[in-house]
Amino acid sequence: MKGLEKRYRDAGIPESKIRFIKDLCLSCMNLYGAIHAEELWEVYKELSTKTAVPKIQRKELYTALGIFRREDLPYFVFEADEIYSEEPRTDKYRLLVSKQLVRSRYGKFMILYQLMESTLGKPFFVPSNLLTYKDTVSDERGQKLITWLSELPCTETKYETRYGQTYPCAYTGKKLGEFCFISRDDDFELRYYRGEVEGHKGNAKYAAELEEELNSMTAAERLVREYTWRSHIGGVSPADSLRFLMDDLTEMGVLLTGEQMNRLTQDLMDYHNHLHLWCNHGWTPAEMTERIFGSGRVQPQIHFGPGIEKAFADGSLNREELINRLKEMGMDVL
Repeated sequence: MKGLEKRYRDAGIPESKIRFIKDLCLSCMNLYGAIHAEELWEVYKELSTKTAVPKIQRKELYTALGIFRREDLPYFVFEADEIYSEEPRTDKYRLLVSKQLVRSRYGKFMILYQLMESTLGKPFFVPSNLLTYKDTVSDERGQKLITWLSELPCTETKYETRYGQTYPCAYTGKKLGEFCFISRDDDFELRYYRGEVEGHKGNAKYAAELEEELNSMTAAERLVREYTWRSHIGGVSPADSLRFLMDDLTEMGVLLTGEQMNRLTQDLMDYHNHLHLWCNHGWTPAEMTERIFGSGRVQPQIHFGPGIEKAFADGSLNREELINRLKEMGMDVL
């Protein structure tokens, strides 16, 4: 710590400015997920036109970021050539990256690359209260979803995958708030990284981390967390994200009624449309659509999986009512 303090003193940056720059960086991490140093400077300049902020110089910002590289913060500060091998190492190309975007196994920056591609050409959302985003705020819509999902019961004894394979349901008789969901894919990944799959050495450290993460949340919490994550990264449409969530419900053994399906789709879309998404540089989908497309709409598409088709067949869901409901929400049903 003394070494860091000396670096700050040698750089001639007052402690008050360091605190401000750290608050600015953390706010940007929570809103954007990743941002280049030169983009951070532009965000600062725009913010300074909207509210009173400490006066800093570009050189002070870049110098501070160089020192932040040596600190344990909720984000990484990478040199350009650490992310893109062909890029030159210069101050303005340093990249601040949320630790959530960096994997500890193969494909270390894969999610980061996907996010960067999703943000191309999109302006940054820079509200006058930007610095309030440094603190994680409880999302009422998300919590409402978790509470409702937690009461859904697993009533089915078996489920059918999209590929026509049938397996027993492991959670029959439980509610989504009463267990941690370990899918068949999760089970294989755990065995793979434990070294239990023939021909693979595995990675015991990652297997332990994955198991701990999977057991840290209820099935209901996981559904919302993964839906949120897919929304943040981009590359997956809201319709496909809904389909993935429905596939998980099917594997858990949940069979929704028509009324429950209507509520879930409406609540999910309402939740999605009010998220300040990383893939939109902090804009909510509703704001981004209006900003870029005006009154024009890009209509997402969805097709039904075997769980919903089964509900149609036994009368639990009414196909026509559900299709009309989804169309009202702006989705095209294939």
